[in-house]
Amino acid sequence: MDTLFLPTGLAQTLKARGFDYPCIAITNSGSLKGSIFYGKFNPTHEYYNEGLILYQQAVDFFREKYGIGILSDSYRKNGEIHYSWNCYNIKENKTCYSGALKYADKDYPKFNYYEALTEAIEEALKLI
Repeated sequence: MDTLFLPTGLAQTLKARGFDYPCIAITNSGSLKGSIFYGKFNPTHEYYNEGLILYQQAVDFFREKYGIGILSDSYRKNGEIHYSWNCYNIKENKTCYSGALKYADKDYPKFNYYEALTEAIEEALKLI
């Protein structure tokens, strides 16, 4: 299930850039150690780890706050499934950036679904 959550560094960057949606948090000390909570958490609270951000929450954040759509799509190459990504301006229905543009002169990496989403979110952060 840990693949459903953004990597810690990316989650911290997203929070620093304005992500303030409720998150899942797990207590890391005290009498409730290991308990799971959902809500808005003070990131400096001594009893909680960093709030965990789901990939879907990050995609929603970019769509709702900045009008940037993020897609990860599959395709077949040599009989294997690969994933690509796109960031697009929703209002103009126009691609802002994509893996195809980024890797135009190189071999497109073989991403799994979450690797493609991670790179798309990293690139979307550059657009805000």
